[in-house]
Amino acid sequence: MLHRFKILLISALALSALSTSAARGTTIEFSPGGAITSPSLGKLTFTGGSINWRCNFTLAGTLAASTTAAAGNQIGAISRVEVASCEGLTLRSINNLPYPLLYGRLVAEGLEFAISRWNMTWSVTIFGIVQDCTYEGSIPVLLTITATRTGLYTILTNSLRKTAGGSSCPASGSFSGSFGLTQQTVTLA
Repeated sequence: MLHRFKILLISALALSALSTSAARGTTIEFSPGGAITSPSLGKLTFTGGSINWRCNFTLAGTLAASTTAAAGNQIGAISRVEVASCEGLTLRSINNLPYPLLYGRLVAEGLEFAISRWNMTWSVTIFGIVQDCTYEGSIPVLLTITATRTGLYTILTNSLRKTAGGSSCPASGSFSGSFGLTQQTVTLA
């Protein structure tokens, strides 16, 4: 029990030091930086009101080799989105690419960032009526880091607002799900 407490205390102190140094403009390095491809692990779910739509996604883009750990700094971008095997809707268009990846903060589990300017138009049948619905916003994500290696990234609580579409389109919605990522080494300098 005492041994476990010591390990937890050392881990807490290390995370505190990482968070403090990041607040001072620490550099985060990703190796290898550059091209990334991230398939969803199963289907992502878009929930709006009582409606659930599901699709497989693959995101492709770049991850910076190095960036300063400051909120809002761009750490990469999504330049291509592939959508397949949808249930309940059809993709009409992917708008505003590329989607910047913006640094948020370091947390105990890893690194939080946002996929900014997410914007897509979907064709859906709601109450027997075909409608095009467009949703946009930022999607917060947690990139897990264990022993300096990246793991999965999971979509955090979010809200995308409807920017176009008929009155049957929900006023807002949210995505949930997770993605795999080419494993990277993360270091703080």
